[in-house]
Amino acid sequence: MNSETSREVKLMSPMTINYLARLSRGKPNQIRLICNSIYKRYMHGNQNDLNITIDVLDDVLDNISQTYEEGDLKNIVDTIHRLDSVNLEILYNMTRYANWNIQDIIDLDESFRGQSKSEHAIERRKKKLKEKQKYFVNLGLMADDHDGYTLVGGEFLSLYLRFFYETRKYGKLSRRLILGKGPPTPFGETTEKLVRSIAYSLGQSPELQRLIFHQYHRDFGDIIERIKRRFSILEDLKKGKKPKGKDVSELISDCFSVCELIGKEGTYYLLCLSVRSRENPRELIQVELYFDLSEPSSIDLVSLFHLLNQQAEDARVLIEGYDYFLVKLSSLEGLLAAAGTTLEELIERLPLVGKWGLSSVKYELESKGGKEDQEDVDEQKPEWVALYGKGEEKEAEAFILQGLGQTEARNKRARLYNDLGYIRCGDKLKKNKDGRKDLETALDLHYSQLSLTLLNLSYLDLTEGHYEEAIRNIEAALLLTLSPIQIGAEYLRLILPEYHLFRIKWEQHPANILETSYINLAYALLNLKGYKEAHQAILEGSELFPSSARLKHALARLYLFNKRADLAIPIYRELSELPSLPDRGIELEIRHFSRFLRTGTTKKPRRK
Repeated sequence: MNSETSREVKLMSPMTINYLARLSRGKPNQIRLICNSIYKRYMHGNQNDLNITIDVLDDVLDNISQTYEEGDLKNIVDTIHRLDSVNLEILYNMTRYANWNIQDIIDLDESFRGQSKSEHAIERRKKKLKEKQKYFVNLGLMADDHDGYTLVGGEFLSLYLRFFYETRKYGKLSRRLILGKGPPTPFGETTEKLVRSIAYSLGQSPELQRLIFHQYHRDFGDIIERIKRRFSILEDLKKGKKPKGKDVSELISDCFSVCELIGKEGTYYLLCLSVRSRENPRELIQVELYFDLSEPSSIDLVSLFHLLNQQAEDARVLIEGYDYFLVKLSSLEGLLAAAGTTLEELIERLPLVGKWGLSSVKYELESKGGKEDQEDVDEQKPEWVALYGKGEEKEAEAFILQGLGQTEARNKRARLYNDLGYIRCGDKLKKNKDGRKDLETALDLHYSQLSLTLLNLSYLDLTEGHYEEAIRNIEAALLLTLSPIQIGAEYLRLILPEYHLFRIKWEQHPANILETSYINLAYALLNLKGYKEAHQAILEGSELFPSSARLKHALARLYLFNKRADLAIPIYRELSELPSLPDRGIELEIRHFSRFLRTGTTKKPRRK
């Protein structure tokens, strides 16, 4: 390999090859057009690397239109460009896989979404999906097919929509490292949702996540043993020993990749899983999650996987094995020194594919100052939270305004506008008009947590008595909330049914998007349609999160509003027996009913 080729190898991210394979579905003509556009832009100085971008696809679109006179294709793309962020997100979710129907979408989107499956939530999703299909058919973006959900315009448009969506949402194409081969499948996405559910249950995102796809894996039960063997080889290398075995070269390459990606040396808690598709048992995904946890022994994985196994069965995947143990990882430099080699010497001894992979990962990390690119900046805790938490709303507002003056990135500005809108709509600042404008700007910029912005807007609608608009925003938030990783938020506001002794406006911190959605939806329905509809909304949320203290509390408040203290008292008794409560306000309400909780009396409190 000459020096020029070696340099160009480093300029191509592993994810570009992944995109070409996954998104073009292996069509040679698509790949040729895309690669030609990438290289031409690179040679003309229009981009600094050989990675795929939305500009590349625009070049390909112009080429296709001029060569094949595909006028309709450009019109369809123009329609996609005019979609607001919420409908763009929904269109992408509905058409992200070819040849699937509404039941396929529901099976995937409702898997690992909460603690258990809710038939009422499924019916709500089915109704909204049918409404959206009709809307997109009228726009000319989806085929009018009763059984299937198909994007018009063929394979290129599916590729274009994926790239336009990611660029609009993140400001650039994501580079999160998902290893392996093959096109995206519902099985792969289900496994990613399983991983997010684990991270949510543990209350922490992994420092490193590796998902490795094995398309023709037949040997049951050896994936985890192979991972263990890799780390025994790693220990040998650090001690200066030369490991032996047929698979040593491949495992050593894995060792160096993990040490390079993890970024810092130390002791990590490794949770590894072997996940197999029930629909195609020859497909298996090897999952490795590296957590920086100080007390891993406090994690009850037996109970966690008892719950996850039931959800996995509903999602048509099999968790055929899992294990967890501590691993000591060196920095890449330390490992190379212990092995008595250099990275360049190691790369030269690897086969061509391994050589390219390790070189390109190294280039990706070095170009980011040693940090792995984050797909979603919203996983980082906002700095204004500390100021707001101390009651310094004006200082928090000023901090965000300063950040807006220093930030040009679209996705970061969207987040700042969402947070600014939230702060301004509080009872202290009372800048509802400015806050609404900020939140609408966040939507226009396509804030990556659209559900959060929609709920913030719905709270304003509730306080202003616009219940129909509030319901539309909340139902859109529920449609877009697909996994537990999207549930966590810093602050959200909610409103409970009126009861003359207790406050009705609450602030939730840390917040849960699904809990808040159902509680605020119940309040809107109570005012617009009545008690029965509100009661059904709370029960639906409780089906998804049966352990939720907030939903239990909201149900008790709804009973009090309906003058049914006999139904509310048992719920307060149940809440009083919990080891901890999410809000001091709930503790005060329990204290108010303490006599009834002790005696078991269910005499209805008088209501003014």
